[in-house]
Amino acid sequence: MTDDSYSAWLQDLRVTDDPEIERAAFYRGALWYAARQHWKPGWAYYAFTARYGPDARPRHRWALDGPCEPTREHLHWIRQYRDSARRIPQSPTRRRGNVVSLDDYRRTAQLTA
Repeated sequence: MTDDSYSAWLQDLRVTDDPEIERAAFYRGALWYAARQHWKPGWAYYAFTARYGPDARPRHRWALDGPCEPTREHLHWIRQYRDSARRIPQSPTRRRGNVVSLDDYRRTAQLTA
């Protein structure tokens, strides 16, 4: 069995209509993605609540099962969630790199004086 057919076979095994198994698979996939990006596991928690609502909470035993590679659908959603978070505009005071050099400050002070 080649690697591609083995991956497709694993993807087919994970498809289910049970919402509990679907949520567990998503959370474990988010844990896997967070670990791969060298992020804290709490990111997976926030991704889970973003997908299933603020009242939804992942079960502790799902984390004990360990991370697993996400399905294509889950990976697509995770990437969209990650990209949407990058597009949120930050306030000017919180934006990085918004530091004025001393020379620029002095020039501005001279122009206003």
